[in-house]
Amino acid sequence: MAKRYIPENLDTLPDSAKLSAREVAGWKGVSINTVWRWVRGGVIPAPHKIGPNCTRWTLGDLRAADKRAA
Repeated sequence: MAKRYIPENLDTLPDSAKLSAREVAGWKGVSINTVWRWVRGGVIPAPHKIGPNCTRWTLGDLRAADKRAA
């Protein structure tokens, strides 16, 4: 099993910060597959496509989704 990646303290990052699927998974304590399952289920917003092999979520979008879910 791969070692879980836990990103730095996200409270100090601005809403414009970009997170990878791995970082979102580490932040939420779930697998990368679960992150994509949440996107398909509408639990979190879809990420932004930055390049041909680069997809990132905006931290502000994820924080807003957390507030709506709470």
